[in-house]
Amino acid sequence: KQGFENFAGNITNHLQSGLIGWLTGTLGPIGIQLPDDIFSLPGIFSLTTQVLGLTFNYFRGKAVKIFGEPVVTGMEQSVEVFQVLRDRGAMGLWEQVQEQFNDLKETVIEQIKDMVITQVITAGVKWIIGLLNPASAFVKAAMAIYDIIMFFVNRGSQVLELVNSIVDAVAAIASGAIGGAAKLVENALSRALPVVIGFMASLLGVGGLAKKVEKIIGSVRERIDKAIDKVLLKAKGLFKGKNNKEKPDEITQNDKSKHNTIANEIIEKLKADKSKERKFEDFYKKKENQGEALEDKYQPKLNKGIKLDVKFKPVSKNKIDVQISIVPNATYKNATIDFSGSGLTVDEETTLSLHPGGKELVNKLKDLKTAGSSKYQNELAEAKTALDAINRRQDVVFFGGSVEKSSGNIHFGTKEGIEMLTELDVFTQEEMIEVKGGNYLDKRKLSDRDFRQFTNQKKIFEGKVKIYLNGNEITPPKKWIYQFTAKEIDERLKDWLLEKGVTEVRTGI
Repeated sequence: KQGFENFAGNITNHLQSGLIGWLTGTLGPIGIQLPDDIFSLPGIFSLTTQVLGLTFNYFRGKAVKIFGEPVVTGMEQSVEVFQVLRDRGAMGLWEQVQEQFNDLKETVIEQIKDMVITQVITAGVKWIIGLLNPASAFVKAAMAIYDIIMFFVNRGSQVLELVNSIVDAVAAIASGAIGGAAKLVENALSRALPVVIGFMASLLGVGGLAKKVEKIIGSVRERIDKAIDKVLLKAKGLFKGKNNKEKPDEITQNDKSKHNTIANEIIEKLKADKSKERKFEDFYKKKENQGEALEDKYQPKLNKGIKLDVKFKPVSKNKIDVQISIVPNATYKNATIDFSGSGLTVDEETTLSLHPGGKELVNKLKDLKTAGSSKYQNELAEAKTALDAINRRQDVVFFGGSVEKSSGNIHFGTKEGIEMLTELDVFTQEEMIEVKGGNYLDKRKLSDRDFRQFTNQKKIFEGKVKIYLNGNEITPPKKWIYQFTAKEIDERLKDWLLEKGVTEVRTGI
């Protein structure tokens, strides 16, 4: 009850945040963190910089282009502006440029409001008029069914987040934590608003407003870039003033050799600690913490005025770039740390091995991991997809089966001298799932080997090519699913797959 009362008491703020949450729900590479006071100037500025991707790394990258890496590294250690930006992000930048953006509310939020009101009212009027015509009403109903389906496809992550928040609230109530449960209930209701608004927008046919919002926000990018340039020039001036005040002790050749040894030791330690985490995000956070600990360990070994810095940057779903810098003698070491994941548990290996092709998949995973093969992550993704199918109580037919070109027989493992038509990663009575690793952010359709594989699988799904397991013909499943390991793919590719007959496109494992 308390949670519902709290929600009702803050309904205005929740509705405003829900609207912005819906509009920005598909923007940004890693999602948008809504500010507490989204309609204040600092809140609008924070939202704008997030959508534009103006993080500290962006700020630092601009500085490196202008001044060079050695100068920027020195500025990071001695100029307060840099330290504030690193620690506080967009809010640190806001403190430096707020006088230049007093009109931000009118420039961004008011334009968004006007655009949304116009689009929704226009769409609503057209919808109502369409219902007055019986024939049109039938078309509207058919379109509504399609829009509902596409809503859950496009907003699946938001719906899942809502479900998780409801489960957390119920769990808190069941455990007797009523005080915390009230807040969880309020949060669950608040999370529901963007989902409900998005659902209604899909029915009205205005679900594509996010790109227009992105364009409005993008209109202030040039102004923010110029403001950043001014902050950088100011920081450089402060750095010049300090440059001669904090000179380090004289650096000898032995010092340089020592710095090189320290950098190599740090990289070895970062690489030696094998990952046990399931998620790349957890692995990345662990490495950041480990980097900070190594900084604390080795910094006291350096002479006065010498600064050690360990920086991380994610370069793909499964890789981290690390740079060790010891300045001002400019010792730099770069390395890449691979995320291998924790692999499968013994129970998971046993579960997979109970199904046709599962044992071969488990053995292949072990061989690839031992060899340090780059193919390991893709095979692990296939195994996790297979386990997901089992956990969803799918009626499994086989995993990782290769289709013999001449006979259509299913084989598991390597078969020398037999020409294969294609491989089927996960095959159940209900679903045929193709697991795809790699980067598909700038691909509007499949090509080359991917396309040939797609064509052959389509023939199997449509029943044009018969396949057999142990002499028994296998009936094609009801669904043909493409499961990408990456969280994001090109929307044009997604549309292309659905147009060509794929039933569902999933992302992120």
